[in-house]
Amino acid sequence: MIDYAYKMLEPKEEKIDKKIKQELKKIAQEILFFIPVLLLSIFVTSFFMIGISANQSSINESFNTAPILNSIIIIIIVPIIEEYIFRYLPSKFIKNKLPYIIITSVVFAAAHVINDPNAFYYIWFYMIRPLYYGYRYYKTKDIWVTISMHSLNNLIATLLMLAS
Repeated sequence: MIDYAYKMLEPKEEKIDKKIKQELKKIAQEILFFIPVLLLSIFVTSFFMIGISANQSSINESFNTAPILNSIIIIIIVPIIEEYIFRYLPSKFIKNKLPYIIITSVVFAAAHVINDPNAFYYIWFYMIRPLYYGYRYYKTKDIWVTISMHSLNNLIATLLMLAS
């Protein structure tokens, strides 16, 4: 009872700070769990994918024309929009775990290869990470978890583009 009374007297700023710290800690843990998946995905893509997809080719082209603006778009804006569309919105309609994870991953991957002449080939490489994103969103129900993982993925891809 005393703890409850103390929490009621706790200033709103302290409650907000505590919630933010808890959220950041959860996101940091999720990112640590994501790193092996990311590394596996990079390994599979690097050693088994032949060529680059039309999507990646268009990203490379636009990146070369405006690298700073495109870095912001790729690392921050795209993950927020895509995770909202491909993870959050479908969760309102698809309640079963396995169909949710598979459908959201296939739709996400398909959206990235839709105009590619070799779409059926490249779609498999685009599904590795989204399968994990879907699984983690289904478990946590926290869109910031998947946005953070997606942003980390895009940050690494952006750094690799800058390095080449």
